[in-house]
Amino acid sequence: MDKINKIKDVTLFLHLGDLTHTGTLLEYEYVLDNMERFQPISKAPLLYLIGNHDALIVGYLLFEEFI
Repeated sequence: MDKINKIKDVTLFLHLGDLTHTGTLLEYEYVLDNMERFQPISKAPLLYLIGNHDALIVGYLLFEEFI
């Protein structure tokens, strides 16, 4: 994460999905805690795409709520 935070010349940060393994609340809470470390020097926006694992169980609902 430290290396990503130091990137200066970027237009967009894009996460291509599978933030979680099984789409559970616990996993989404873990992701949110870890993403607090994402503090780039660039002011480029961050966009998340939902992955197939993120949508398992009720993950698709949690993705909409938390991400």
